[in-house]
Amino acid sequence: MSIVKKLSEFIVFSNLWIALCASGLTFNTYLVLGKKVNIEVVVLVFLSTFSIYNLQRVIKHYFQKKNYNNRHLWVYKNNFILSFFVGVSSILAIIIFFNIFSLKHFVYLLPFSLVSVFYAISIFSKNRALRDLPFVKVFLIAITWAVSSVTLPSIELNLIYQSRTIFLFIFNFLFILALTIPFDIRDIKLDHEKTKTIPQVFGIEGAIKIISIFLFLCLIISTLFLKEYFFFVPLIVSYILIIKTKKEMPELFYSGILDGVILLFPLISFIN
Repeated sequence: MSIVKKLSEFIVFSNLWIALCASGLTFNTYLVLGKKVNIEVVVLVFLSTFSIYNLQRVIKHYFQKKNYNNRHLWVYKNNFILSFFVGVSSILAIIIFFNIFSLKHFVYLLPFSLVSVFYAISIFSKNRALRDLPFVKVFLIAITWAVSSVTLPSIELNLIYQSRTIFLFIFNFLFILALTIPFDIRDIKLDHEKTKTIPQVFGIEGAIKIISIFLFLCLIISTLFLKEYFFFVPLIVSYILIIKTKKEMPELFYSGILDGVILLFPLISFIN
């Protein structure tokens, strides 16, 4: 295995990449709202995303000890070190949170935090987690991402009820929805039939059409309401990449390249 591939797998499989994407989308919120970036909030989202995604993997492998692909095998081999960093990043995230926000904000955001933690963890049932509930899988992911990337910064800025903030929240929600469905296309043979994911219900072609609708709605919101005209670039790139999910693609394509499109938004906002 080449050094580049090993490095890529480390960055993606350790969830450093998805944490960077989440913090990048949070960074983008400050730029779109035209406000000074609070690095503490951006770091908070990075640490929280890193902790939650890895906590799900660590607990899942502790109970199941199954290796379905290279990512699962990598997590299983590095379970101890991941557990250590989950603990460290969680403590840092809590410290930073209460340095910025109040207990009232903690209670307000607690339901979304619980959804994130229990999304893939079967605590009360051996076979069912929140992600296994019919029809809700991608919507749970999208709402938690929209809350962390838009609601957190807008609370800190006291701009939560402004129209631009609301439209950005809807934009992020729809975009993450569109970006998450391809993962269900990938897992269409692995997900339990009772989960009723969009590809299971509408088929792969139907899922692609639904993704197209979400991306088109994002285009309308970004041009008519947010006036972020260059957001069409990552939207088009996303669509081109999502079309490729009709065929079987490697894990690094989904969690590396496809997720990486998220970082185009803060890049474009920063340049503009």
